[in-house]
Amino acid sequence: MTRLNVVVKLIGGKNEETIAVDSTSTVVELKNRVSELFGGAPVSAQKLMFSGRPLSDECTLESYGIKDGGKINLVLSKTATATADDPVSSALVSELQIFLRPHFAAADCQKIIRSFQMTLRSAARKMSLDDIERFAKKSAS
Repeated sequence: MTRLNVVVKLIGGKNEETIAVDSTSTVVELKNRVSELFGGAPVSAQKLMFSGRPLSDECTLESYGIKDGGKINLVLSKTATATADDPVSSALVSELQIFLRPHFAAADCQKIIRSFQMTLRSAARKMSLDDIERFAKKSAS
């Protein structure tokens, strides 16, 4: 068993994370780690690719010849998360991760971010058009 640092890059996004895993880890184990670091994207919505080949959940990383420093591409299905296609949400999540990481474990960061997103969505749903207009005017000045 060899310890690897693999780079996982979100296709179509700016997010890129280095993840420490064992060479004998399965792809689904890596997907669980990816879920923690990429905004809680469900494992079922993730497709990991290495050298242009899709990775099967039950196979190990070493079975694909993935070495230390290997780059794996992450593709999320459209239904996985709105933040994958929304650059503003994606940027907000990235900034929150940068701010929280020095203070919390990765899993706790994701819990805090999910809670923040739910609170923000709830508050936004309660806003009237007048509230949004007042907010926009304050932001512009």
